[in-house]
Amino acid sequence: MAKVRGKVPRMLGDEIAQEIRNGGFRPGEWIRLGDIEERFKASRFDARRALAELVLRQVLEHAPNRGYRVYAPDAETIQHVREARILLEKEAIGHVAKNIDERSLAQLRKLAEEFHKAAEHGTRTEQNEINNKFHVLLFSSSGNPVIEGMIEDLRQRLGGSSHAVWQSRDALLQSALDHMDIVKALEARDARLSVKLIERHINRSSE
Repeated sequence: MAKVRGKVPRMLGDEIAQEIRNGGFRPGEWIRLGDIEERFKASRFDARRALAELVLRQVLEHAPNRGYRVYAPDAETIQHVREARILLEKEAIGHVAKNIDERSLAQLRKLAEEFHKAAEHGTRTEQNEINNKFHVLLFSSSGNPVIEGMIEDLRQRLGGSSHAVWQSRDALLQSALDHMDIVKALEARDARLSVKLIERHINRSSE
């Protein structure tokens, strides 16, 4: 199959980061350029640029003369990422509550409902993909694309570590209920409640 040339490093990097989050690559696992070329139908030049982009975003680590490895954060880093997410997401969701339009609200509710169904009957890949779409759409209405990008980079940074996935079925189902609560608060334009809910949602990952 012909390889796609000219992929934007950020876009290809997002695809690789999503694959990491879905368990396609494990924390600490070495990633070969050839695997990226084959799996994502990318040229070697684009694959190398995307991997370098993920090093800058601290999703991967680069070891000279050895290659690229999935970042495996330690407990202190995980806590720092969580604290940074809380600061950014609390600020952003307050603006979302004021700015989000009815069309985006409807799409957000649909994703929350789809995630609830996936939490009960879907695969891990389906759960991760819908969850990611929910969070990306949620903060797309913040009015600040810089903060939006920083939030997504932080979420990707934990990659496929055990702290980036749900620890149990109960935790997964509770996350789905959190999504529904967040949508309800946004529909009511309740910025204060939205802030409390997003902080609770992030802190659940430490439970």
